[in-house]
Amino acid sequence: MSKNDAIICYKTSLSIFISWYRQGLISVAELSTLDTNLCEKYGISSSSIYRPNPLLYKE
Repeated sequence: MSKNDAIICYKTSLSIFISWYRQGLISVAELSTLDTNLCEKYGISSSSIYRPNPLLYKE
């Protein structure tokens, strides 16, 4: 998988999890865990510009 494909998969998956958070289906702690797991799966650095700002999770 190319780096571009990995970023697209990461962002797509994360958008679903953020939607779940906004609907109240998961907590911010669970969202953070899922984000970390996705980063590990797709090889995204913890300081990557593609990772969302946690302040945006708030309604």
